[in-house]
Amino acid sequence: MVEPNASPLSPQQLEQVTAAMRRLRTIRHAAAVATFNAWGAAIFATLSLLFSVILFSWVGLIVGLGLATVSFNEFRGARMLRQLDVRGPRYLGFNQLGFLALIIGYCCYMIYVGVTAPNAYEQIAADYPQVAPMFAGLDMGMIQVALAIVVYGLVIVLSAVLLGVNAVYDFTRAKHLRAYAQQTPSWIRDLLQRLARL
Repeated sequence: MVEPNASPLSPQQLEQVTAAMRRLRTIRHAAAVATFNAWGAAIFATLSLLFSVILFSWVGLIVGLGLATVSFNEFRGARMLRQLDVRGPRYLGFNQLGFLALIIGYCCYMIYVGVTAPNAYEQIAADYPQVAPMFAGLDMGMIQVALAIVVYGLVIVLSAVLLGVNAVYDFTRAKHLRAYAQQTPSWIRDLLQRLARL
């Protein structure tokens, strides 16, 4: 007679299920990270598009559409991971590199604007002569150029590090997907898929 609380699975089968769940957890975590990134990009896309309409900014419109594309791709990549599609990690990794290209393009444009724009401090001094002595002896045009280069150059460097790490993380999830597919018996994959639908 079988014990009422006895498992229908052997200890070896239980061990296989546990190992498969551990492998699956890594993939689910990557899907959660992609979903978090997708929502972040969606929020910034919405804000950028909203302000581009209010301020009639074509640059804001381009950035907003770019961020919306990044968000869409992140949601799609997360779904691919949840479906155990081996193309998901590559898709997400290239999306992060595309996001980096968008940021670099925007920063380069802003550096160009900072370098070529009229000296804002000269305009302030002309409009408010009482503050002109504060700028005496300072090359405010050069300071404006230096600020643009330093600020947007720093954004490029930090973005390259952050999004580069994200891209590497995404690309390396492929080995986890392959390991899950190769090392997990089909009956366990079916069981875990059914449990995920509950």
